[in-house]
Formats: sequence, C-alpha cells, structure tokens
Amino acid sequence: RAATQPGSSSISASFIDAVATSMGVAALVGAFAFIVGLPAGVLAGLYRLPGRSFLLSLIALPALVPSFLWAIGWSSLSQRLGPIAVDTVNSLGGVVVALVSGAVPLVIITSLVATRGLTASQIEAVRIGGGERAALLHACRHSAPSAALSAALAAVLTLSDPGPGMILGRRTAAADILTTFSAQYDLSLAAWQSLILAAVALVVMIPVIALTGPRLVEAVLARQTRPAPPSASRSMCLTGAVIVGGVVFVTAGLPLVGLLWPLLGGADI
Repeated sequence: RAATQPGSSSISASFIDAVATSMGVAALVGAFAFIVGLPAGVLAGLYRLPGRSFLLSLIALPALVPSFLWAIGWSSLSQRLGPIAVDTVNSLGGVVVALVSGAVPLVIITSLVATRGLTASQIEAVRIGGGERAALLHACRHSAPSAALSAALAAVLTLSDPGPGMILGRRTAAADILTTFSAQYDLSLAAWQSLILAAVALVVMIPVIALTGPRLVEAVLARQTRPAPPSASRSMCLTGAVIVGGVVFVTAGLPLVGLLWPLLGGADI
C-alpha cells in the first residue's frame, strides 16, 4: 500500500550506491564465512577437539546476539587501541568484521551437521585408502554445498541489517531504508527501496538454491546406518581446536572485551 502512495522523493543515485556497497559487504561476509566456517565445521564434526562442547557453545553466541552489539564492541575496543585501530574499524572492513561474527557460526554449525551425516563405513574406507588428509578433503567436499548455501543465506541476511553500518559510520542500503522510514517518514520511498533490496536478494538466492539445493537434500537426509565416531587423531584435534578457538576469539572474544572494558574503570553496570 505504501508503494502505491505518492512520495516526496524518488530513488536516488546515492541509494543505488548504497545497494552496491551492501552487495559488496554481503559478498565479503559470505566468502569469509564459507572459507573459515567449512573447515572449522568439518574438523569439529570429524575429530574430538579439546573442549569441543564448550567451544561450540561459544561459537553459537554471536549468532544469538544482535549484530549492533558486536559493532559497538569493536568500536569501543578500537578507541582503546588508538587512532589507527579507530580508522581500521570505522570502515567497510569494520562493518564486514562485525557482520562476520554472526555469519561464521551459521556455516560452522551447518558444516558440522552435514559432516556428522557421513557414515562410519564411508569415513573408514577413505581413511584406509588415503589417511586423515583424504578423509578431511572428502568431508569438506561433501559438506561444501550445505556450507555454501548457509554462507549465501548469511550474506543475504546482512543486506537487511542496518546496525553495524550506522554505528561504524558507513552507508548501507538497510541504513538508508531505516532513515527514510523513521527519520524522513517517507513511507512510499521506503517501500520502493525495500522492494529493490528484496529483488536484489532474490536474484542472488535463486541460482544459489538451484545449484546447491539437490546436494543439500542428499547431505541432510537421515540414513539407517552407523554414524562415524569422532576421531582422536592428535594433530587434527589440535589443529581443529586452534581454528575453532581462533574463530571464537575473533567473533566473540574481542568484541566482548570492547563491551566489558568500560566496566573496569568503575562505570555503573
């Protein structure tokens, strides 16, 4: 209804630029989440990582917390570290980092579930033929379609998230729509902006779903077979723990430090 009403202004070139910026941010978020989340999820699914349950619980934390809190945490932390850190965080790179905190857990959990769908006989046969390296490689290939779909979903979700862009001072399409709606009260323009952004998201997701959908069904279908127990390979377990622990440190640890640091100065909770 709002889109059919006469508006005070029309779609501007600056909004198109904001859409392009948001698309670039979404692409970086999706690519980074896939590159980090796929091997981390596969390692967590194949091996008995030290502190596995605790690390996976912490992995899920950023996905459950509003992204603007992580942006505030990064901004606060950068102010404690100096001007160079402030300039680094108050950029499109900072927006990507804040949004990645919620995207990586989705890919890790999806990859873990897809990996746990492999049977014991499949894993054992690959290990006999090629060792741990072959098992890791084939598990990544098996989980890649599911991880790619979840990374694309995470990327598209960033298109509708205005928080990090507004907090870190970078113009995005979602922030433009929020400003049009809540500050300018131009409902017609906000509706058209929303339709354009929704169309962009649809164009991105259709080919992704068409390419990965059938493989996703194969990866998650229940099987009446013996599941593969997590391996206790020492080198792989340590490697997995380092990778997953590093993800936790970057996505949750550092922004939490920024959020909690002011309390050390005696500020009221």
